[in-house]
Amino acid sequence: MRRPEVVFIGDSLTEGWLTSGVRMWESRYRHRGAVNLGVGGDFTGDVLWRIEHGDLDEMAPRLVVLLAGTNDLGAGVSPQETFNGIAACVRAIGVRLPQAHLLLLGVLPRGSGIPGSPMRRSVADVNALVACLDDEKLVHYLDIGDAFLGPGGTVRAELFEADKVHLATPGYQVWADAMASTFNALLG
Repeated sequence: MRRPEVVFIGDSLTEGWLTSGVRMWESRYRHRGAVNLGVGGDFTGDVLWRIEHGDLDEMAPRLVVLLAGTNDLGAGVSPQETFNGIAACVRAIGVRLPQAHLLLLGVLPRGSGIPGSPMRRSVADVNALVACLDDEKLVHYLDIGDAFLGPGGTVRAELFEADKVHLATPGYQVWADAMASTFNALLG
């Protein structure tokens, strides 16, 4: 059985810890034996399929970090359906790893991201629904999206690649810093 202390699972934003975010990964997570199960292009249904078909088998981490949903929204999937996919992933993780804490991250802002834009409203709608999954026992919701916003609530372009979806190297520093307190508290 693999014994990582931490498992990150999600889409290309999670996978990006091993490319744009590799320095942060090495300094903050490698020593914990962290495993990265991010796959570029994954929708919530793809993440769920991987969970249900073995990605977490033979593991017993203390903490799972889940970030998913941006691809669903980017493809026009409704906030409710995106939430349903995230909730299914949360349930599946709970079934497979009933002793692990789950740090459930809110969907990050994306695109030109001006406040009030349709995409920003969709992200906010999903995150409002996802927040309700926090059970204050094993599932812990954390919205770090504000850390990616600048004055007036606009997306901080320097944290993203040119596509305004994927994180640049400084974006992974912001992600690590924004979740550090909760992450460390959950690991004791």
